[in-house]
Order: sequence, then C-alpha cells, then structure tokens
Amino acid sequence: MARENSRLDVAELPGERLKVAIGTSLNGQIDICQPNFQAFTEGGQIWPWAALEYPAHAATSHVAIDAKALGQTTTFATACAAGLDAVGWAADEVRNGNATAVLAGATETPLSEFILMVFHSVGVLSKWQGPPEEASRPFDLLRAGLVLAEGAAVVSVESEDDARARQATIYARVLGIASANEGAHLRKIDESGEAVSRAIAGALRSADLRPHDVDFICAHGNAMQDYDAAETAGIKRVFGHHAWNVPVSSAKSMCGQALAASSAMQVVTACLALRHQIVPPTINYHIPDPSCDLDYVPNVARPARVRHALIHAHSLGGAHVAMVLGAAD
Repeated sequence: MARENSRLDVAELPGERLKVAIGTSLNGQIDICQPNFQAFTEGGQIWPWAALEYPAHAATSHVAIDAKALGQTTTFATACAAGLDAVGWAADEVRNGNATAVLAGATETPLSEFILMVFHSVGVLSKWQGPPEEASRPFDLLRAGLVLAEGAAVVSVESEDDARARQATIYARVLGIASANEGAHLRKIDESGEAVSRAIAGALRSADLRPHDVDFICAHGNAMQDYDAAETAGIKRVFGHHAWNVPVSSAKSMCGQALAASSAMQVVTACLALRHQIVPPTINYHIPDPSCDLDYVPNVARPARVRHALIHAHSLGGAHVAMVLGAAD
C-alpha cells in the first residue's frame, strides 16, 4: 500500500538505492510459542517455517523481498518506539544521500494466549470491568492499563524533489527526531517526565522549531496510570503554559497498544492530521484526571490548523523517541 500510494516504481529505481527499515517487539513469537510448544509437549510435528518467521528480521525480509529492495535492510527492536526509530533512520539515510527511498514502519502480532499471559503477569493489561470497547481510555481518571493489539504501518520516505517529480502524494515532511532514555527500570517510569521532555526538546531543536510552533501532539497515551501521567508532565516541562493550548490525543484509545506498530501508526495518524487538517480524538475520555489535565481532544475529532505535529513514543525499558512532522505544502 505504501508503494502504491507513493507511486514508487521499483522497476525505475536501482535496487540498491531502495532500503527497508521495519520495527518489531515480538515479531514471529506467535508463530512458534503456541503451536510448536504444544507440539513439543504433546507430540506432533514442529512447523519448520517457524525457524524462518521467528527471528526479529523476518518482517523486514518479507518487505524487502516483496519490494525487490537490494539496499540495506534494518530491523529495530526498541519496543514501542521501534516504528519511530525506523522512520527516523529512513529520513537520515535519504537526507545523507545513502538511499533514494526507504520503506519504513513497524509490525506486531502479539495476540496469543502465551503473550497475553506474559503481559498480564507484568500487570500492564487493562483491568477495566465495563464494556470492552471502553477499556482503552488514555488520560482518563479511570484508565486501568493497556489493551494489547495487532497491526502494521509502513510509509515511503524519500526526498521531496523525487516525490514531486513523480507527482506522488506527499503527506508530510520529517523535520526532526530525537531519542532519550531513562536508564533506570524495565517497567517503571520516571513520573516527573524528565526523559519525555528531553526527547521532545531534542526533536524540536532538530527541527529548528519552538514549542509554540507545534499545533498537535500525537501522544504515546497507552492508558497506564503512571505512563500517561509522566507523558503529560514531560509535555508541560517543554511547553510550559502553552501546553494547555496544544491539542494532545492518543490513537491507542481507538487502535489499542500494538507495541512497535503503534509508533508507526502514530506517524500515519500525524500525516493524516497534517493532510486533512483534522485532529483525531482521544475516545473513552470522560473523567478528567488532575495529573492529566491537558486538552486531549475528548471523544470527537476536531478541525484545526495543523502545520507541525509532534509525535512521542515510549518503550518499556525507558526509551523515548520524539519526531516532528511538517505539512507538505
């Protein structure tokens, strides 16, 4: 879909100038953990393809094979930030002249009994007892954990000149990206938002923008009590009083937490917001939380002037990535 939408004709592009970057947290574990473990314990045939689909690079290889890409392939395994990492790396490769185009994004398929039990044991899954469709409720006072999901998102990253020469649809410009890490704990987060603010401030510096230039924040917003509070605090650290003037929303309220794929989905969300001048909502936001008191665009999408969109993603383990996208025209 990314190639078709961008009108990227690989036949007209030297194969070695096309690269692929895909992020994933678990990749093919669903293929091996359940059916093959059952075959091992109960007797039966092990699915031989599991050895090929299980490794982290398998999704990247599939995309490269489909696109006939002969350039470098790279896999990012930075958990929920991996999609942003992939797109950021792609932009750097194109900007530095190392690639003509890069297919970049992320994919995740974590919905198996085994993976769900693992995430449940860590205590991060939603404990919401109401209607299932209301379980993912980022920034809401009654948020009770994340809703695990599956999905994938891929974009074509290339120079603006090449895209315009081909009359391709241009959704956004990658203006800046920065990373930060807490270096403290695999599960806990620093609720002061210090690391969040370092990533966001770094992305703004990279884009040569100031906080008041940002029109929309596409937040991580995974509906965990401490993570949402930390993200809100980090935004306030960077934006100051302007934080209350910037719409902030979480696509996870509608799509769930698809781990690495979520940050790639955030890129697509921000691109569409820039193209259509509409800020998506945070659904299931009904009861304000004093620790999460920004404008989360509750429940209904909003027309808005969006020239610059900021994306933030956070991974278990403490990694933070922020990216700034600009409107294409």
